[in-house]
Amino acid sequence: MKLFLKKNLYFIILFIAFFLIGFFIPYSHDDWFWGTSWGISAFNDAFQNVNGRYAGNLLAIILTRSRILRAFVIGITLLLIIILICKICKNNKLAPFLSIILLFTLNTSVLKYTITWTAGFVNYVIPMVGILYYLYLNGVNDPKYKQPKYIFIFMLPLGFINCLFMENLTIFNLLLATFFIFYPIIEKRKIYKSNIFYFIGSIFGTILMFTNNAYFQISDGTDTYGQRSLNNNFTIFEEKIS
Repeated sequence: MKLFLKKNLYFIILFIAFFLIGFFIPYSHDDWFWGTSWGISAFNDAFQNVNGRYAGNLLAIILTRSRILRAFVIGITLLLIIILICKICKNNKLAPFLSIILLFTLNTSVLKYTITWTAGFVNYVIPMVGILYYLYLNGVNDPKYKQPKYIFIFMLPLGFINCLFMENLTIFNLLLATFFIFYPIIEKRKIYKSNIFYFIGSIFGTILMFTNNAYFQISDGTDTYGQRSLNNNFTIFEEKIS
């Protein structure tokens, strides 16, 4: 136990720091909706007419009901991101320090809408764990890396869930899955079963997200949130560039 604590003291301190940040930051924006009966009502309606961020929405409902659970999830998520970055960088000693520096020197508006906003955190930050793990699994910085034998079993659900957070991350995840179908063929002359399963999961996740009724309403301008109308967005864009 003492050896474990000594070896992982740095990461334990990081987790405690992230946990405290997660505990003391206030709820804000639509956290107050997810944490009330409105969130339960949206869940009972399968988030139809809201959006297709099923995984993010469900986590928002859960984490807005417990500060301790939210603090734990924030702590473990940020810690896992740093650990995965270290793994991808082949345990470079500077990686954890640079990760922390980059994390807390982000633009204020980026921090506001990700780390310090529960609904933003679950949709923007949590899926990065899955994406970084997938990058690590493919040995992006280590040509000699070999995937665990039975890891493909977990890849279909991982690809599926990773596509149920933010729309832009869904598209990115699908493109990433497509890239890693061909990358090992070109680089290593191999086809990984895990990448095929991840790709299939990503396709199903993308389909599930964008078949939510909210996106059909956005496209035809009948969305109850007027600002999500495509016509409205084009008008705003024209005003910005004129």
